[in-house]
Amino acid sequence: MSRSPTITTPLPTAVTTTQQLVILSLVLKFVILAPKKQNITTAISPSSTVMSQSPTATTPLPTAVTTTQQLGSINVGSMSLPREGHTATLLTNGKVLVTGGNNHGDYQHSAELYDPSTGTWTTTGSMKYPRARHTAVLLKNGKVLVTGGQNGDPLSSAELYDPSTGIWTTTGSMHSERMSHTASLLTNGKVLVTGGGTYVDSLSSAELYDPSTGIWTTTGSMKYPRARHTASVLTNGQVLVAGGGTSFDSLSSAELYDPSTGNWTTTG
Repeated sequence: MSRSPTITTPLPTAVTTTQQLVILSLVLKFVILAPKKQNITTAISPSSTVMSQSPTATTPLPTAVTTTQQLGSINVGSMSLPREGHTATLLTNGKVLVTGGNNHGDYQHSAELYDPSTGTWTTTGSMKYPRARHTAVLLKNGKVLVTGGQNGDPLSSAELYDPSTGIWTTTGSMHSERMSHTASLLTNGKVLVTGGGTYVDSLSSAELYDPSTGIWTTTGSMKYPRARHTASVLTNGQVLVAGGGTSFDSLSSAELYDPSTGNWTTTG
């Protein structure tokens, strides 16, 4: 009987120790498990990152489409009628003047203006003569010089368009009828017309138009007759003519025109 207290006295201590061990075990488990939960969270994190990237991956798609649209063609208003063999000239006011052309044998004298700010076309004054395969040059005074071409027959006539009024006036005619020729604005303000042809021959001749007088004067002829060629005004003021062809052959030759002398020299 006297041992009962002795037996019962350590029981609380034993219980206390057991509780402590249980608590310690729980703490250790918490400490051990805590990093694992972080690892689980970390393992899930890439998935959530991938999911969060999905909208990001989707977002650039409209941008790519937009870029494609910007690089591609944009539909604008159509001209009032079909035409080929016409000219298009950028005016000083930013609009584009389209003149003449051929619609399945129907030669046009009509002209139209394109306004880039609205994407629309409006008709303007018509030329005096229907023509296709002609040239159009913007002069330093803002007017447009149209020369030659054909409307069933080759033409030597020339006309001036005034953007401020929308009206055409005739000016001096060239010395030769010509179509598929070139016309270049020189640094001195004159216009050099070269080559071209009729239905029979290709031409080597060249002419100069003086806007101050409305008169044409002949200048040195090219070394070779040619039509459907190109003409480029170089930074030194000379004009490079290249390629083209005759009724029988295509050309690879090139020539230089010197406005200071009126002479041509072969190049290349």
